[in-house]
Amino acid sequence: MTMIRSNAARRAIVSAFAGCVFATAFFQAASAEAISDIGTWRLNLAKSSYSHGEMPKSNTLTIKRAWGTNILRAISKGIDAQGNPTETKFVIMFNGKVQGANGDNFSRKSVSYTTEEYARWRDGKMLQSGSTKRSPDGKTLTLTTKGLNAQGEHLTNVLVYERQ
Repeated sequence: MTMIRSNAARRAIVSAFAGCVFATAFFQAASAEAISDIGTWRLNLAKSSYSHGEMPKSNTLTIKRAWGTNILRAISKGIDAQGNPTETKFVIMFNGKVQGANGDNFSRKSVSYTTEEYARWRDGKMLQSGSTKRSPDGKTLTLTTKGLNAQGEHLTNVLVYERQ
C-alpha cells in the first residue's frame, strides 16, 4: 500500500507541475498574441496617404518585445522623399501613462485586441492623436494620425504596413 500511495503521490505532483508549466506557457503565449504587431512591417505606399508633405520613398518598421515584458522596442528605417536615409528608435508602452522622449510626451493604451490609441504632446499642447489597428488576420497594420505637423499645419496621415 505504501508503494501505491507513493506512486499516486508522485503522479499527483508530476501532474500538478505539468499543469503549472502548461498554464504558464499558455498565458505567455496569450500575452505574445495580444501584442501581435511584433515583427517586421513594410510600408505599402499605394495604400497609404499623407495630407501634407511628401510620402517617404520607403519605410520598414521592426517591432520587438523587450524580453520578459510587455514593452516594445521599435526601429523605423527608410528613405525620405528627397532620397535621404532615415532611422527612428522608440519604445512602446501600453499603460496609458505619459512617457517622454526627445522633448515630446506620448501615451498609448490598448482599446481592444486589434486596436491601440495614442497621443503626442509638446509643451503641454496636444500635437497628434491616432490609432494603430491590426487586421484580424494579422497581416496589415494601419496607423492613422491626426493633428499638427512640424509646420503647424493640420494633417491626417494613414500609413498602411504589411507584415514581412
